[in-house]
Amino acid sequence: MDSREIKVLIIENDLFWRKLYSEILNKVERISIVGTASNKIDAVALTKILEPDVIIIDIAIANQYDGFLVAGEIGKIIRSGQTKKCKIIMMSQVEDPELIIRSFESGAVEFISKRNYQTLADKVVMIADTISPQEILAKAYYFKQREMLFKSLSNAEIEILRYKREGYTQDEICSTLHKSKNTLKCQVNKLLKKLNVSSCQEAIEEYCDFLN
Repeated sequence: MDSREIKVLIIENDLFWRKLYSEILNKVERISIVGTASNKIDAVALTKILEPDVIIIDIAIANQYDGFLVAGEIGKIIRSGQTKKCKIIMMSQVEDPELIIRSFESGAVEFISKRNYQTLADKVVMIADTISPQEILAKAYYFKQREMLFKSLSNAEIEILRYKREGYTQDEICSTLHKSKNTLKCQVNKLLKKLNVSSCQEAIEEYCDFLN
């Protein structure tokens, strides 16, 4: 039987649930809760520092469904090599098929309803020790969705990403592609919306990650 330590990071803003998770997880000798966070900034920072094996994320952290953003950010730093690979469990009080799908789209390998919180420790051990068919399917689904997302971009949007990646300024892109600043601005805003990011830098990181 595997006896290695399983380092767990809890991302939950509700003190009641943090305590409940801790009580459940602390009953298993192998599980070590290495930290807790209640917002995206702390969650990403602690993931880099603590390098957990499993991260438990509440879907609704600060604002509605902020957990998806947190999972996405953690996925980015894993893929960029800023921290080691880890597995994500999404927790929610709402059992909605759409939320489950979005959880896997965000990179989670498990979804647990909070009313089934008693199963949390068993799930942590299971996903830490094995690669389940569900995890394989979840990862395949995640990468397929990313592939479809980038394939949905227009040639003009891909050109903008390519030039941004190469360090072209706004004026240089406008001159090279024969676009006005207003046209470029509109296309960039549309691109950011498609990729669900808030800045060109994030879009470039997503694009580079996709190419790799």
